[in-house]
Amino acid sequence: MRDINELKNQGFTDSGQKRYLKATEQYCNDLFTTAIDLAKSDKDTDTDIEVTHEHVRNAAIALMKKRTKSSKQVILHIGEYLFTALAGLGSGNLSETWGILLFGISLALGVICFVSRIFKENS
Repeated sequence: MRDINELKNQGFTDSGQKRYLKATEQYCNDLFTTAIDLAKSDKDTDTDIEVTHEHVRNAAIALMKKRTKSSKQVILHIGEYLFTALAGLGSGNLSETWGILLFGISLALGVICFVSRIFKENS
């Protein structure tokens, strides 16, 4: 763990130092908990828990994948908003052919984004 003086020497602001320390503490806690959970799942019922380097490595990979999922969900969420706005634009012009097409296509794509995001959250 880095100390405050090292962070100051590297140019961290006061708020940056606090956020860095909080983020690293949270990551360490998540890594610790995930490594223990992985070790528990590997052990026999009549043996003690033994956390190996493989459990720690796999825990780090699992945390990385968990973080990667959220960025995909953000993109899908933005798509929902964008297609909802376009569907609204199309619905205001339903007397025109382009309005009907824009409404229908945007509505369908918005629903696809929504369903995909919910599916990814639950998987």
